[in-house]
Parts: sequence; structure tokens; C-alpha cells
Amino acid sequence: MSFPQGHALLIGVGTHQHCPWLDLPSTAAEAEAVAKVLQDGQACGYPAAQVRLVTRAGATKAEILAALADLAGRVGSGDTVTLFFSGHGALGSDDSYYLAGHDVEMEANRIKAGTGISEEDLLRRLQAIDAERVLVLFNACHGGTIAPARLDAAAVAATALTTSNPPDDTVAALLGTGTERIVVAACRAGQRSHTGSGPLSLFAQALVDGLRGSGAAAAGGYISAFGLYAHLYASVAGQARTLLNEDQEPELSVLRGARSFAVGPDKGAGTARQSPSTEPATEPLPQGTAVREVDPAESARSLAERIGAGEESGDQDGPDLGLLDDSDFVIGNIRK
Repeated sequence: MSFPQGHALLIGVGTHQHCPWLDLPSTAAEAEAVAKVLQDGQACGYPAAQVRLVTRAGATKAEILAALADLAGRVGSGDTVTLFFSGHGALGSDDSYYLAGHDVEMEANRIKAGTGISEEDLLRRLQAIDAERVLVLFNACHGGTIAPARLDAAAVAATALTTSNPPDDTVAALLGTGTERIVVAACRAGQRSHTGSGPLSLFAQALVDGLRGSGAAAAGGYISAFGLYAHLYASVAGQARTLLNEDQEPELSVLRGARSFAVGPDKGAGTARQSPSTEPATEPLPQGTAVREVDPAESARSLAERIGAGEESGDQDGPDLGLLDDSDFVIGNIRK
């Protein structure tokens, strides 16, 4: 099965021109592994021309922003987009959140303002993507505080970078950039993304396995976003606890009432029973996981605060996601 409506941008920074102590080669390998499975005709079947890989010296701020602009220019409303980022994310010297590219600089143990991909940069680029179905995956919280090895305490304090996935208010704004946005972070706030026994992080390996149809629930012949997330949560949380005695819980963020959608074909399904473009999935949110539902009005406010009230999309009530009964809403892991 192929997935002709599938488009993807995979970013794995790997190396850092001005701050080599931030280098994490596995992040580039992760983006390459996800790109490979998405293009694999025996797995996800995304057309190769619609999958872009940005890594290492090519993952500068300018190149990442250009790749996002290119993505926006080639997708239509009926397409499905998978966006994957593996690297570092942290607060900047201006207290804004940044994703670090290859040419990022540091200032007072934070990302120097303007040298990384700011939350405003990211939100504007995502708002320009016309595709209704966008899955965004962040693995930006690797292994704790990063600092050069064998430095004294003062030097470490001056150069250390405490990494994190995008904060809740940034994610809330991101969810408001389009009709159907789903965000998955490799871990909850206060946790770290860990590497297991292989070359990839637990999160990236579980993602690759899930996209190949291993453990991810399928519907109508397709792997769904919610089904993929449920697999990510079970695999990563289980392995982190069993192998490392650590807590790592991938977190799913959606607008309240959001529906799942197909992210690729289930390789064992043969012929799909329905078109993911015309018949949205109706599966419930995964239970017993780390789900965060965001009120559409909160999302709209967060977006307006970051890119200007005159440029937000939609009204204050957010996009029309269909009507669900209150009994179907989940906040965190607590059913209302």
C-alpha cells in the first residue's frame, strides 16, 4: 500500500557549529530512521519526493525555516503531514522557547536570542501549512543538562543547557495553527528522553517500530495517530521503567474534541477499507496514558499572544472539530 497524500519533514540536528558540547549524533540518526520507514513501500509508503530530511550541518536555522516554508508550499488541505524534530530545545536569553539548530549560539547558559528557531518562527510556519491533518513529534529533551566534559563547576554552570520539549503554552498555541493538529512529545515536563540498548532513543525506536505496524493499533487498514501514540506510550514508559528504572511518558496534546487521523497504511492490512481523506477516525483518546486536552479558546489566546491577534486563524472558539458528549472528554488521565 502507498500513502500518496503523505508528506513529511524530518529534522535531526546532530551537530552544533558553535557549541560542539551540545552534539548528539543520535538525533540525526533518528531523523534518518524515521525518514526511511516513511518512504518504505512495505511500510508507510510516502512518496520519496514528499519526504525531506534535514540533518547535521544542513540543519541550520535558515535551512529548517526554509524546509518548513517548502512544506507549506507543496501540501494541500487533503494531505497528511508528519513533522519530526530531534535535537535540543530550551529557553533563550530573552525567556522565549527555542529549538536549537546546527548554528545555534549560547549566552549565559541559555540559547542566544535570535540564533535558534523561536516559538514565533515555528508557529508562523505551521500556520502556513494548509494540510488539515498534521502530526508533530518532538524529541527535544535528551538526557538532562548538557555541558562540556571535564570542566570545573564554574565552567559547567556557565555553559550548561537544560533542555526541554516545548512548554504547555507553546503547544497550546501550536494546536491552534490549523484544523487538525496532534502533538506528541517524547516525555512529560520534568522527565528526560532516554536511549536504550540500541543506537536510537526509546522514543524514536518505538516510533519506527510503530510506523512499521508493530504494536500500533490500526483502523480501516491505516495506522491512526491515536493508535500510534498508544503504542509509543506503552513501549517507552514500559522500557524506561524496566530497563532504566526511570519515568518517561510520551505526552499527547490535542484540542478538546479532536479526532484521530491516518498517518500511514498498516503494512499487514492489504487493501484499506476506507479513505482516510474522506472518513475520519472515530476512535477514543487512549486511556491510562499522558493525554492533555486543550480548550480551543485557550489555544486561540496562546496563539494570538505569540504571533499577534490580527494574524490568528479561525475564531476564538477554535476550529470546528465536531460534537462529542462531555463523557468522552479526558483531561490528563481523568475522565470527566
